[in-house]
Amino acid sequence: MDAAESGALVGIVMNTVDDAQQLWIQLHKNAQVPVDLFHARFRLRDRQRIEQRVIEHYGREAERTQGRILVATQVIEQSLDLDFDWLITQLCPVDLLFQRLGRLHRHSRKRLDDFRVPACTVLSVETDDYGLHELIYGDARLLWRTEFLLARHKQIHFPAAYREWIEPVYGEAPWDDEPESVYGKHLAWRDDQSAAEKKAHRLTTMNLSKFRDDEERLTSLTRDGEMSLSVLLIREDGRLLDGEDPDQMDEYTKAETLMLNTVPAPHSWGDKQLAGHVRDEDGRIRLKMHDDGQQRWSSLDGGVCYTTELGLAKAETAGLMDPPTEAPR
Repeated sequence: MDAAESGALVGIVMNTVDDAQQLWIQLHKNAQVPVDLFHARFRLRDRQRIEQRVIEHYGREAERTQGRILVATQVIEQSLDLDFDWLITQLCPVDLLFQRLGRLHRHSRKRLDDFRVPACTVLSVETDDYGLHELIYGDARLLWRTEFLLARHKQIHFPAAYREWIEPVYGEAPWDDEPESVYGKHLAWRDDQSAAEKKAHRLTTMNLSKFRDDEERLTSLTRDGEMSLSVLLIREDGRLLDGEDPDQMDEYTKAETLMLNTVPAPHSWGDKQLAGHVRDEDGRIRLKMHDDGQQRWSSLDGGVCYTTELGLAKAETAGLMDPPTEAPR
């Protein structure tokens, strides 16, 4: 917040949408400068608007008349031409870290005195248990090796780092200092990858007469992990949140409109926050929402909420936006 209030553009990259949402709420409440949030869990129509706003304020042509903070996820790793004075990121595999670093001092321009040298702060865990970060990236060894190199270097020099860092991190030979627990997790991950490859090969070479186009086989051919869920946010009367009635549209307009109003959600929500909700013929979960009067839509069972600033969030996360209730005297 101090850096942004001094005029810097600060980018913060979190590995999960939940972490990004919670951090944005805290900064939004306390910072004296604008704080933006960008991730994938928005309706496509809102995501397009937010992406344009992010480019306007952090891109090549940004006016840079005041400091700002952007809290984002992996959606800014590639394609977007953003330029931060300071980058803060959670730990990720080295090649993805370099992608994120590509948004730091991306263009030649006059910098504030405190940010003339490009600087990145990497946030990690206190132990070798990477928890959810390991689930996201699969191989704990990539995270440990990336962190190992970061701890032993004050600077990263490009383009030499592409070979000096990426090749050893992804190399198969064990490192001398590598913890047994990390190596064991790597072996388990490698076994899982091998089993997935064999399964995919078996399914793709199966005799067509034996192939049944059921959901289990279809998803096995199209994904390595769990696919995200597609959630269509609708009002109790069946209209979309903006009041549009898809049933009154022609087939082409309806398909495009439904796509623009669909939000991706984690597969794990299918057994928790989104359990029991109806799916349409295209596999989308039709999630009925009601307006709670605070520019926020909540699911009828109270499990999730949606706002155009926060995106689709767990109810407990959205609840952090509410002002604290005054204790009874």
